[in-house]
Amino acid sequence: MRILSQNPFLPLAKFVIKFPLVFLLTFTHCTTQSAPEVSSNLKLLKTESGEWKKALVYLEETSGSVAPNYRYSKTIKISADKKGLYFFRKDTKSDAVITNLNLSLTEDSYQKLMLQLLDLGLHNIPFEKEPKNKITGVSYNKISFQLGDLKTEFYYLLENLKQKEFKQKTVIIETLKRITP
Repeated sequence: MRILSQNPFLPLAKFVIKFPLVFLLTFTHCTTQSAPEVSSNLKLLKTESGEWKKALVYLEETSGSVAPNYRYSKTIKISADKKGLYFFRKDTKSDAVITNLNLSLTEDSYQKLMLQLLDLGLHNIPFEKEPKNKITGVSYNKISFQLGDLKTEFYYLLENLKQKEFKQKTVIIETLKRITP
């Protein structure tokens, strides 16, 4: 038997009143936490006058000395200069060109790509010199990054991508390989 004095919609009314307040507090907390990092990385991309800084992100990876059926190479380049914003990608497999893109980027797509790489900490990786002692037939791959005065470069072997201590670099490499503007 139901008591008539108890309104069946009372719990729903309490929820409707509380939910916007909880949502507003949560949303405000989330936006205040992430905004400073994005704005600081965005400041890295432009000069004080608001122009894009000269930039170059370059990945070069090859399979090394393997049978022709398994041979591949990847070249990815993102650049900014006074003439514009550009994306270049060339993939080969078995000595045949699979992908060959040379595109002008919009400011939004360039900004999105570069912020993604900055958020991964590419600009904070220490500069490495090219290895002097190379093993014949082994693929020495590299990533170069330059943004204004910031500059870094590192080299890697394909086997490095599986090592735990190489995790940050592996994430950067895999992110660059997946980029499609």
